[in-house]
Amino acid sequence: RLINVATVGNQKFSVVDYNYFYNTAYMNTYSDISSSYGDYASYVLNPQKGLDEQNYSEDMTWAEHFKELALNSMKEAAMLYEEAQKAGFTLSEEQKADLEASKATVKTYASLYGYSAAGYLNAMYGNGMTQKVFNRCMDLSYTAQCYAQSVQDGMTYTQDEMQAEYEKDPSRV
Repeated sequence: RLINVATVGNQKFSVVDYNYFYNTAYMNTYSDISSSYGDYASYVLNPQKGLDEQNYSEDMTWAEHFKELALNSMKEAAMLYEEAQKAGFTLSEEQKADLEASKATVKTYASLYGYSAAGYLNAMYGNGMTQKVFNRCMDLSYTAQCYAQSVQDGMTYTQDEMQAEYEKDPSRV
C-alpha cells in the first residue's frame, strides 16, 4: 500500500493514493450515468459485474478506462498543485470551509452506512486508506481545482485580441 506507483513533479503517489483517484473516477462516472439513465444505468455500467468484464468502448474495458482517468487525474492534480504553490496561491476562507466540510462528510456517510470512519474509507477506497491519506488527496485535488479555476477566471480577452489571434491562424479556432 505504500509502494509508489507514480511520481509527478515533487508528488509521489502510493497505491492508496491511486485507489483514491480510481474510485473517485468510478463514483463520479457512475453518478453521472445514474443521473442520465436512472433505472437503466446498469445497462451502461453494471456495479454488480467486474469492471474488467464490461466494455467501455470497442477496445477498452471500464477498468482500463478508470485506470486511465485515475492516472490522468493524478498527473493533472499534481502539476496544478505545484503550479499553485509556485504562484503563492492559497485557498480563500470560503474554499477552506468547503474543503473541510467535504472531508467531514466521511463521518456522516460512515454513520449512515453503519461504519466507523476508518471502515468507511476502507470500504470506499480500499485497504490502507486512512483519514490522513484521504485528507491529503482531497487537499491536493481541491487546491488544484481551485487554482485552475482562478487562472481561468483571470483570463480576459477583448474582442480585438480574439480577432487578432483568429486572423493569425483561423484553423486553431
